[in-house]
Amino acid sequence: MEHTRRRSDNSTKGLSVIFPGDSTRRSSTDRLHGITRLQPQPTIFGMDFEPDNPASTKGGKPDLEATKVRNVVIFGDSGVGKSSLINMLAGRKTAETSNGAIGCTFQSCQYTITINGEKVNIWDTAGLDEGTRGRVPPEIAEKNLSKLLRELRSANGIHLLVYCIRGPSVRKSLARNYTIFYSAICRKKVPIVAVVTGLENEPTSMEAWWAKGEKELAKYKMRFEAHACVTTIDMQKVAGSVFEKRSIESQQSVQKLIMDNCHRAATRPPSDTNALIKAALIDFRSMMKSGWENVQPVSTVVFYQTDIPLFQSGVWGDLRRVNSQINGRSFVFQHAGDLSSSYITPRISKGGADLLIFAGTMTNPNVERFRSFYDSCNGDLCPFLVITDDHSVDAWAGRLDALGVGALVASIPSSPMDGQTQTDLSGLIDELCLVRAPAKYRKGSILRIFRRKKEQAGDEIPGNHD
Repeated sequence: MEHTRRRSDNSTKGLSVIFPGDSTRRSSTDRLHGITRLQPQPTIFGMDFEPDNPASTKGGKPDLEATKVRNVVIFGDSGVGKSSLINMLAGRKTAETSNGAIGCTFQSCQYTITINGEKVNIWDTAGLDEGTRGRVPPEIAEKNLSKLLRELRSANGIHLLVYCIRGPSVRKSLARNYTIFYSAICRKKVPIVAVVTGLENEPTSMEAWWAKGEKELAKYKMRFEAHACVTTIDMQKVAGSVFEKRSIESQQSVQKLIMDNCHRAATRPPSDTNALIKAALIDFRSMMKSGWENVQPVSTVVFYQTDIPLFQSGVWGDLRRVNSQINGRSFVFQHAGDLSSSYITPRISKGGADLLIFAGTMTNPNVERFRSFYDSCNGDLCPFLVITDDHSVDAWAGRLDALGVGALVASIPSSPMDGQTQTDLSGLIDELCLVRAPAKYRKGSILRIFRRKKEQAGDEIPGNHD
């Protein structure tokens, strides 16, 4: 039942990945897709930290007093034990449990509990995620989501996502809620952990479930920074029985899971928080209308390479737009610029990019290029990846902390990328990209769009009329 992390050797060749804001990034690593990585620190929808205000920093580092209470959002299907999990964390009956009846609750609730002497806000999403399974009408679920995001904005944002999963089986439908919360709502900028409940009858240990369960979750592209395998049985009801020990250990395990992964690193408030909420609602609405099986037609990645070349024209052709396939998923890579050309603001669809990549060593000119790239491409609305060399990785992590920007930093060898590094990078891009639903067109609209474009082309190109 103890939460564990996938370990790897820091000397691994290839791509090394860290998140800014982690003082233990060199001693606590995880490995996904052959990538050395550390747990993310940023929050999203936060409003309190002002990077240009000296009062909000101490010694050049974000002041943790700017984020006084951590906000943890617990989500999962109705009946998996979210309320029981909250009651277990609090050590008393705080949240009302349900019998899984359809549409039993339409509102999200906030509970303040104390863990190791520190207050933590727990947000129960009852009535929100049921909309992804048809238990609550989508329009009500969307209204609940809008209300929740605005409340979280006032409360200083989301610091951790906890996916409550009912064991022992893993269903493909679990990926629906995972994508809604991690990608659509939090834009893959917030750490996510798993709590697997209902494991009190596991024959050897509850933790043993993860050895097989993790592979099943990864099969549906669900990956977590850490996890806990537990039982949420009421401790008072099992006092003196064989389940009492497992119940007590489960409480301690989840409390430690939250405190280890819910960091209070301050990130700058989005330049337009309303735009962030709007983007989340648009993706949420499109997924509700399109259905889970129709997500992600093509992912858009915009990259800006400076003194670290990622793509070469001789291999990729015209760098302004490159089509590619990664793990069976279609990608469009758009080039924003490099050292040999001036910066070009890329033409991105109305929904924005699914991932931004900046490649360069730590120099003052590159920092200015990064800031221009981040701002012009709405870096607050999608995941951001900085690729650098081994000598600059710590400097970039520190600079991003100072800027209050939540971005992942990856280092690559100074020599040309070998096959393993390319595989690692491709896997990381696939993992980081937002997951979206395709746009739906009314009958006949595609033909009208084609005719309109043809007419516009005819107007723009002067012809010779006989």
